Amino acid sequence: MSQAHNTSRGNTRKPPVRRARIPRLNYEEMSELGRDLFDLSRSYEDSGGSMLTEDELEAEVMRRRGGRVQEDRV
Repeated sequence: MSQAHNTSRGNTRKPPVRRARIPRLNYEEMSELGRDLFDLSRSYEDSGGSMLTEDELEAEVMRRRGGRVQEDRV
């Protein structure tokens, strides 16, 4: 099935993205990789770093994939 679909005007657009619902896990239930990533993010925050917002993360992913980033969204 195609990533894009036609609209009534002949334009193509991507189908809407459905956000995943991730259940809350406690540390003991996480995989070893999950615990390592959790520890890294905690260490980064503790050292004064701040996590990206959802919009910032989407813009960064698009930038790294070679896409154009709209200035008003960054």
